[in-house]
Amino acid sequence: MSGPNFFLLDRPYFVRRIIFVWALVVASVAIWWMLDFAKSSPRGGTDVAAIIAAINAPLSYLVGTVLSSWKDVQPEPTS
Repeated sequence: MSGPNFFLLDRPYFVRRIIFVWALVVASVAIWWMLDFAKSSPRGGTDVAAIIAAINAPLSYLVGTVLSSWKDVQPEPTS
């Protein structure tokens, strides 16, 4: 009896696609939150901008790091 079948992980670019989709989802959720926060916050404009910047800076770094290392996660398939 063999172990679990991870045939999806063996498909070309599968892991890379999952990482890319994850980065898009995280960025999209954060952008929608920022838009909703800016619209519904009782704070002034400068306070809202500072809060959004405090969230957007690490998020941008995280997504940028993930996407820059994205190409090294799974080798390109051989023909």
